[in-house]
Amino acid sequence: MTPNASRSRRKIVEIGEARIRKIATIADGFVASDCSASLPPQATRRTVLKTIAASGVSLAIGAVLPEDSSAETADESRLNAWVGIRADGKAVIVVSQTEMGQGISTTLPVVLADELGVRLKDIILRDASFDPAYRHPQYNWMFTGNSESIKAFYDLMRRMGAAAREMLVAAAAQRLKVNPEELSVDAGRIRHAPSGRSIGFGAVAAAAARLPVPASPKLKAQSKLALVGRPVPRFDLPAKTDGSAIFGIDVVVPGMLSGALKRSPWPGGKPEQYSAETIKGQPGVTAVVELPDGIAVVARTYWQARKALDKAAITWAAGVGDAKDLASSTIADDYRSRLEHGPFYVHLQKGNDGAGAGARHMEAVYEIPFQAHATMEPMNCTASVTHDSCEIWVPTQGMELTHGVAMQETGLRPEQIKIHRTLAGGGFGRRLQQAHRFV
Repeated sequence: MTPNASRSRRKIVEIGEARIRKIATIADGFVASDCSASLPPQATRRTVLKTIAASGVSLAIGAVLPEDSSAETADESRLNAWVGIRADGKAVIVVSQTEMGQGISTTLPVVLADELGVRLKDIILRDASFDPAYRHPQYNWMFTGNSESIKAFYDLMRRMGAAAREMLVAAAAQRLKVNPEELSVDAGRIRHAPSGRSIGFGAVAAAAARLPVPASPKLKAQSKLALVGRPVPRFDLPAKTDGSAIFGIDVVVPGMLSGALKRSPWPGGKPEQYSAETIKGQPGVTAVVELPDGIAVVARTYWQARKALDKAAITWAAGVGDAKDLASSTIADDYRSRLEHGPFYVHLQKGNDGAGAGARHMEAVYEIPFQAHATMEPMNCTASVTHDSCEIWVPTQGMELTHGVAMQETGLRPEQIKIHRTLAGGGFGRRLQQAHRFV
């Protein structure tokens, strides 16, 4: 090896080691929140990092138990369901909607923060567990869908921010012994211009939390909003960039088993014949569970479950009608036949339905294929169930549906169900009404 090549190799090693130290710091931050959390013995965090160092790959894909983001700190004062203030003046804003790449975990908190009067750098996000307080203002159930989160929650976020601001101002007025009308709010501080005094949110948060929440707070004039309508950096991107973001598929809890599913290749089909004992004889497999439309294999690792399913010889019973022969081509042919022969239903008729002399007839056919709602992150769910509790980690759009299904399946009371909604690697509505099937 030449001297230049040797120096280049040392430089590459130094860069690689620097990257690994950075990733190790991130990974250490993951597990610091729960000392009981661990990676599987066959792929420990440190082993994964060493492997990355040896291969030169700079992206680490690990799996750890995420921090309980719903836990409040002792110095936090909740002003309403959506916002709390810590003693250091930072605003803890609840994210009720599922972040699946559309940026909603930035947009809605920024709307509230703008009305509250706090800087972006002083915002802490907390993901919401299921609670009726976070239901859709119009439909009255907790979900993310229809591409309408901003439209549905914009006014509510402004009102919640304004209500919290008025409570903080009222508490500051009591502390400073001045008229609330003489106070203004800017960058997390409440200022009294006549005397030149000011006080931070954190100093009056506890007193403000004891005040009643205003029912009709006064909103800022549109011209006074400093953040809404302007570009701001997305809160979710740094973690997604450095690999520290936790998606549902990343979650690992101590001692957990993994499951893999195989479903009927056509709608309405079900498993007709297979050997459960043969599947159980595969390495690592602990159970085989028959589902209405498929088979689930449970094993010590996902790959063991997946390989056991791949080797399973399953005969499928036909579905409803001719569903076994269902295909895009047959559906298109059926649509064309119905357009030509009916039956037709007239919902509205105007004018003469006959073509007059010299009338021009035009025809156009538009076809839209079925949309494959294939998310980048596979559908998944992790659950830890005991005799008196059920804890779930899931990238769901339907928090209330998930909570209800968990109650139904376990027989536990609402307060015994805890849902940790993770980041979702795409959604497209598939994680709304279908996600609860994975619970």
